[in-house]
Amino acid sequence: MRSTSLLKAFRRASTGASEESLREVALELNVTFPHDYVAFMRESNGGEGPVGDEDPPAYLILYRVEELVSLNRGNVDFFPSWVFIGSDGGGEAVALKRGPEPTLALVPFIGDEEDALVGGHSFEEFIVAFATDAILNRR
Repeated sequence: MRSTSLLKAFRRASTGASEESLREVALELNVTFPHDYVAFMRESNGGEGPVGDEDPPAYLILYRVEELVSLNRGNVDFFPSWVFIGSDGGGEAVALKRGPEPTLALVPFIGDEEDALVGGHSFEEFIVAFATDAILNRR
């Protein structure tokens, strides 16, 4: 996986999320987590830090699974199609679109769903697009 090298400076949580907590949160939020996101969160339940080799590198925060339900309560009215799973540390959320095929994107905290910058359909695709700034050229 190319994302492994892009996440070398990312500070991962020391423990992973349980399969049960990931399943319960997915049901409660009515979302399908990409398989590689689940695998990452099973190893490391969130984290934050620089991603990629760009200068300056992109910054990523991934929320702990146990925080996802409470952090998304206020977003339902404004972003009903999206579940926020993290942030770029600035004005955009890392979000997962509800639906049969997972879509990961950057969504502005202040803006509309139509402003989403799609990074891919897997965690791997998103990390590569995010870390290389390729996501900035997508709609």
